[in-house]
Amino acid sequence: MTIGRFHEMFGGPRREPFYERELHRVTHRFGAVVHIWSTYESSREPGGEIFTRGINSIQLYFDGERWWVTSWIFDQERDDNPIPDEYLP
Repeated sequence: MTIGRFHEMFGGPRREPFYERELHRVTHRFGAVVHIWSTYESSREPGGEIFTRGINSIQLYFDGERWWVTSWIFDQERDDNPIPDEYLP
């Protein structure tokens, strides 16, 4: 997906800055397939106040020459959806 298509799907570029920092990563690999759980926190400026945290679930495939992202989805932390300890540093 291009950045232009992403903007079309989700209402255009962000009006506010957005910074995401990885807190922790859990990687599982079998052959040419990798699944990564990447815990993140988000702020409006580098090193700024955190306004949300969550986990990215990323699947990759290695074709022998390069890695391809085959899926990427995330969910944010909420009161009813806390991040499990195994995905925190």
